[in-house]
Amino acid sequence: MENDTTRSEKAYWTNEVAKRLDIAVTTVRKYATLMEKHNYKFIRNEHDQRAFLERDISVLKSIQSLSKSPGITLEEAVKTVLEDIPKTPVSPPDIKENDQLQAIIKQYGNEFTTLKNENAELKNMMLELQDMMKEQKEYIAVSLEKRDKQITEFYKKTIEEKQERKKSWFQRLFNN
Repeated sequence: MENDTTRSEKAYWTNEVAKRLDIAVTTVRKYATLMEKHNYKFIRNEHDQRAFLERDISVLKSIQSLSKSPGITLEEAVKTVLEDIPKTPVSPPDIKENDQLQAIIKQYGNEFTTLKNENAELKNMMLELQDMMKEQKEYIAVSLEKRDKQITEFYKKTIEEKQERKKSWFQRLFNN
């Protein structure tokens, strides 16, 4: 059977604890600060943020309920609850899980940024293609118009030549 100190626990952040206890984030921080003044140790991440274990949340619940008792100050509630806690060392939680989530979020953020940049590039390429197609369409229209004029001129010339051939040699001589 595994030793309890080698087993990893889930860690919660301040906002998660506040939701679980149905209190404000600032209240959780206030309780934690008072607990630390009485030498209570929280696990902290690389950014010096507190990570709360189930045990810490239980202590916070006890402080919360005791502080609501008439005639007991918050300071007294913290001191009383902390005196009753056994002083056993706790193994650090598996903060790697949170770090992994942060890494995944960062990775997706990077991928999102990459996709956003690629999308902008594609939009620019589409605009360039639209401009090229517009120019090509204009070129084709001008070319067709020019060709039509040439065909019409050629056709007129051909008709004139046929009519010229049909004239008798006498008419052609006098050009009537």
